[in-house]
Formats: sequence, structure tokens, C-alpha cells
Amino acid sequence: MKDGRRLIVTLLIMVTVLAASTAFPAAAAAASDTFEQEGILYQYWTTEKTTARVVGCKDTVSELLIPEKAGGATVTDIWEGAFEGNRVIRSVSIPRTAKEVGANAFRGCTNLSKVTLGDYKAWCGEEKPYLESQGMILGNCAFEGCTSLEEISLPANVWGKNSENKYAFQGSGLKKVIYNDTDWNYVTMRGCDKLEVIVFKNCALKIGEDKFKDLPALKEVYADNAERMTFVWGTANDLTKGGAFYNCPKLRDVYLSYQSYKENDYTRYSHFYYELSSKDPKYNTFCFRSSDKNVVKMVNNAQFQLAGNGSADLTGPNCPFTLHINVGEQKARKNISDCSVELAKNSYSKTGKSMRARVIVKDKGKLLKNERDYTVSYRNNDKIGTAEAVVQGMGSYQGSVSKAYSIIPLYPELCGVSVEAKKLTLKWNEVEEADGYVIYYAKKKSGKYTRLAELRGRTEYTTEKIKEGNFVKLKSYTEVNGKKYYSSDSAAEQL
Repeated sequence: MKDGRRLIVTLLIMVTVLAASTAFPAAAAAASDTFEQEGILYQYWTTEKTTARVVGCKDTVSELLIPEKAGGATVTDIWEGAFEGNRVIRSVSIPRTAKEVGANAFRGCTNLSKVTLGDYKAWCGEEKPYLESQGMILGNCAFEGCTSLEEISLPANVWGKNSENKYAFQGSGLKKVIYNDTDWNYVTMRGCDKLEVIVFKNCALKIGEDKFKDLPALKEVYADNAERMTFVWGTANDLTKGGAFYNCPKLRDVYLSYQSYKENDYTRYSHFYYELSSKDPKYNTFCFRSSDKNVVKMVNNAQFQLAGNGSADLTGPNCPFTLHINVGEQKARKNISDCSVELAKNSYSKTGKSMRARVIVKDKGKLLKNERDYTVSYRNNDKIGTAEAVVQGMGSYQGSVSKAYSIIPLYPELCGVSVEAKKLTLKWNEVEEADGYVIYYAKKKSGKYTRLAELRGRTEYTTEKIKEGNFVKLKSYTEVNGKKYYSSDSAAEQL
């Protein structure tokens, strides 16, 4: 009886193992199927040992060059968490045979500064047709927290698996990403708070539906050979509901280049239309204007169509960015940052209006002209604090330069002096938005002024330190986010 029970248990175990081996081929691999080659650890992915996955490396490996074949097998995967937390790896090259970089594969590799991804599409030809299904998947958080990784070029075959790829690079140090020949399910850049530049090279994409939203550092977007690109800036009735580059507050420049213009070839350009908002005008919250209608003409407030070769800038009221359109072979435009950009003054007293700093731009001593060579926009210039003038190149110039300046409160004016028992009492007018005042005095009008007192919320002061015949000056100040912004000095008044 006992022998019969043992036989039944043995059979059940064998069935369970067989089922696991069928459902999960890797589970059937024995410990002996893990091997090392040049410091990299692999495990055969199938019992036939025709494919292998990368599962780790020795602690001394800093340059991770993964081959297409190892141990006679094709390398097809980087396993989940294979190098998570590794502080030694500085560069990695992943072969074109790899179909997946698993979730968390390089998460927290803080010294990883260079990633090269194999170009599977370029590898294909007549004898090896390109199959989209053979693309390389980047798993969720695959490169999360790689703070030394500042730039990456993504080949066409790198794509996403459902929504897992959205956070492949979150928390990384990425400042620039390049998409090459991409025409379908591409990797997005969610959580890349340091990303400043996005480049699309020969891509056929519809950028929208919050694919690149919430990027606080994004400044510039480039699309070369943009014939097959479409950007959707918002939904039909509400631009605040997602759209391409939604909530990217620093984005000021989008550069689109087209190879050529052909007369009457309207079909070719019909898909260039920018679906900025509904065709119903009441939903248009901003509209573009073309700087050269011979190059780009507006179909309506939100859509444009090419009209000829050349360069034109599209901008307008409330537009969050400028579209720079380049059609055909053009002379390279000079970057405005290579010019001298100065402000006439570094601070302006708040007079109740938006304070616009005057900008002076020179190119090797030649004074450039506003609205011809550049435009100026302003940020935070309607309240006391730090404002910003953004100089945007146009015409023969491109790029932008930002200059900060201060908006300060008005200075107070002395309105009364009284003497009683050898004490002087000073009174002055209350300044709107001022949090406090500072009093200075000197024996001579042109002499050195000494700080007498700083008062918060008061408009009079009594003292024995100064005497009749002395001179006083006053300042007001406003505190913003812990920083005090002081007014200019009032005129010197003799007591």
C-alpha cells in the first residue's frame, strides 16, 4: 500500500515538473545551464540551447559589450533586474539580436553614461525581411535612475510593450534623445525631468495623446524630414487635456524641416496639418501667424500648408512656442546665443503694468532689429520678483536666450518730520505691496549713508540718533519666496 502511494506521489511530481517545463521553457534549465563568457553571465533560454539571456556580470566589468552570440546561442534578452543597482558599469552595448531589455534591467546604475542599442532594422535586407514584431522592447523602468546617462539614440526597432515602456527612462539624467526612422510604437520619455532636447530623424509619427507630457526642462524639439510627422497639440474641445508636449513649460522652439516644396502637390502636404484644436473658432485658444506666406500659409488659425521653399516662423498671441519651418536646402541659421544679448537695465520699479525690459542684441557689433532678427517675450513680468526676457531668433537667427531681471517695489517718499524732546519722528507714505522699509542717514547729502533701521509694516519712526540738518533716504522692500526685493533709493531729504 505504501509503495502504491509513493508511486502516485512520484507520478504527480513528474507531471507538475513537465507542465512547468512546457509553460516556462526557462524553468526547465538546470543550474548547469548558466555560464560565463568574458565576465558576462548568461543562461540558456531553451532546452535546445539555441537562445540565451543575459542575467548579470562580474563585479569588475565596467564596459559591458554584449555579443550577438554566446555559448553557441543567440543572445535574445537582458533579464529583468539583471544589473539593477550596479555602480561599476559605465557603458553598455546591446546587440541587434536582443528582443527585450527586461524591467529594471539597469535600474539604479548611476555610473552608466553610454548606452548603444543594436539597429535591427538596418540589419535587415532582401534575404532577411524586416519584421516589426522582432523589435526590441524596453521594459518598465529598464533604465530608471541612470543619472549619468545624458543622451541616447533610439533606433527604429526599439519600441514599447503596451504601456510598459512609458517609464523606461524615468529619473535618469537624459538631456537629449534622438529617434531614428521610427514609424510606430515608440518609447516615450515620461518622468525624464532633465530632458531638454528631442530630435526626430526621418520618422513617420503622430505625436499626441500626451506622449511627451510633463517634461519640465524640455526646451527644443527638432524634426528632420518632417514630411510624415503630425503633432496633435490638444483635444477637440479642450487644449488642456493632454496633447503633444502638454505641461512642458520651458518649451519655446519647435523646428520642422522639409526636403522640398512642389507646386500644386497639395496631397503630399495634407498630412502636415496641425490639429491644434477644433475647427470651431470658439475652441481656438491661440492661433499661429506666418512670418512669410510665400513659404507657409495658414489654412485656418490652427493649420498650415507649405507654399514654397524657404524659411518661416509661426507664432502668435498666447502661443506657448514658436514653430520654425524650413523647406528645401537653406543656409544654416546662426544661433542667437552666439550674439551679444544685454538688458538696458537689470531692475524695474513696478508701476502697475507689466514691466518689459528693453533688450539690446548685437551680432559682432551690428545692432539687430526686433521683429526681423528676433522676437522678445516675457515671463513673470507683472509682479514683484524675478522676471525673464526670452529672446527668440527669427529670420537668419535661431535658438533662444533668456535674461533675468528684477521687478522691485516703488520707493517711499518722506511726508513729515516732527521734533519733540530732542527726538525726531519721520513719517512716509505707504507703498503698495511693500512688506517693510529701510531708513538711511548721512551728515552730508553726498556723503556716506548709514543704515539706521529696518521696519516691517510701519510708516513712521522716532529716533535720537539723527539730528536736524542731517539727510535721510528711504527704501521699501517686498519679500518673495524668502528673498527681499528692495526698491531704489528715495531722493535725499534734509531734516
